Amino acid sequence: MSSSISRAKTTPPRATRAPALLLALMGLTLSGSGLASPVPGHVSSSSILAGTYQHAAGTRDSYNTQLDILGYFNAGPGQLQYELKAGSTPLSNGVTANYPEANALAGETMGPNGHGRLAITQLYYDIGVAHGELNAGLIFPASYIDTNPVADDEYHQFMGLTFINDPTIQMPIYVLGGTYSHPLNDTFSVLAMLASTRDLYGHNYPNLLDSGASDRGTFGDLELDWQQGNLQGNLGVWDNTAHNITAPPVAASGTPLPGQTFTRHHAYGLYGNFGGSVPGTGVQWDIRAGWANPKASLASNFVSVQADDTFPTALLPGGRKLTVAAGISRTGASPDAIGPTAPLIQAEAYVRTRLVQSLYISPDVQWIRHTQFLPNQRGEWVEGVRLGLEF
Repeated sequence: MSSSISRAKTTPPRATRAPALLLALMGLTLSGSGLASPVPGHVSSSSILAGTYQHAAGTRDSYNTQLDILGYFNAGPGQLQYELKAGSTPLSNGVTANYPEANALAGETMGPNGHGRLAITQLYYDIGVAHGELNAGLIFPASYIDTNPVADDEYHQFMGLTFINDPTIQMPIYVLGGTYSHPLNDTFSVLAMLASTRDLYGHNYPNLLDSGASDRGTFGDLELDWQQGNLQGNLGVWDNTAHNITAPPVAASGTPLPGQTFTRHHAYGLYGNFGGSVPGTGVQWDIRAGWANPKASLASNFVSVQADDTFPTALLPGGRKLTVAAGISRTGASPDAIGPTAPLIQAEAYVRTRLVQSLYISPDVQWIRHTQFLPNQRGEWVEGVRLGLEF
C-alpha cells in the first residue's frame, strides 16, 4: 500500500514469472502455520498468494502476482512480528504503467533495478507497555494509520490506490521506526508513530541506515481513533521532513524552466475517516478525506466514499456469501505545481466470493480520469479479476 500516485515501477516487457523461491517459501509456511500459542518460541504464520489480470484499451494486458507471508515468533515478554513479500515485475507498457492508480498490488516489492523481488518488509518487536502496545523495528506505516474496515486491504477489498490510503499522506513504505498505541477509554484510543523516511521500497537494505541517503529525514504521525456502537473513525496529523521533498512540486506533465529554483520544504497534512455499519445487515461504509501542504505535496486534497455489503445468496452453490462493493474518489493537485494538472477521479466496483474455503475470486472494474493528474487523459475503463489463495 502506498500513498504515492505513481508508485508502480516498470521494466521492459517480459513474461510474468514467480521465482522458484516462492514455492519453497509456500512450503515452509504451510509446515509452520498454526494457531496463536503462548508457548515460548512458538512460530505462527498465515499467507496469501494473489494474482491479478487487468485490461484497458490501448495498453498491454497486465498480469501480476504477489505473495504475502505474515507471522510471529514468541520471544520473551513480547512477540517478534515478521512479513515477507515477493512479487512479479510490472510491464513497462502494461496497465499499471499507464494507470499506476489501478492496482495497489502491482510493484509492492520493487528493487533498485525496477524488478520485483523477495524482501523482508516488516520485522519488529511487539510488546505491551503501560497498558498500551509498542512496536519497534522495520515497519510498514500504512498498516497503522488511516485505516478503515471497508477500503484498506488490496488483497481482498478495493485494488485502486486511492482506496487503499489517502494519497495526500506522504508516508514512507518500509522503514525503521516505532509506534505506540494506548486506549484512553472505552471509546477513544491514541496512536503515535515516529519513523525514518529512508525507505526500503526501490532501495536495498543499506539505505535504511544511510545517513547520506537522499530520502533521509523523519516521518511522524499522531492519530486519534474512536469507536462507539456501529460507528468508528479516526483523525490524524502527519509531518515528513525527507530531504528529497522540495517546493514547488512538479506535475507529471510539467517541465521546470531553466533557472527554476527548488527549496527543501516540510510536507505535512491532516486526514480522517468516518464510517460505520448498518445494524442487521452486512453493509459497511466509510468516508475518507485529507489535506496536505500544497507547497510541498502534489496531491494536496482528497475525498472518497466507499461501501460494501456481504450477504449469502442462492445464486451461489451452498448459499455462499457474496461481497459487493463500490467507491469513488477525487484527488486534487497542488495549485503551486509546475505544469498543467487536473483532479484525479477514480471509481471502482468489485464482487468477491469464495470458490472453496481457501480460494476466492474477485472481478473488478474501474474508471480512471486524469491519471497522474494529466489534464488530457479524459477517462478510461480498466477491467480485471483477482484470484487469491490463502494458506
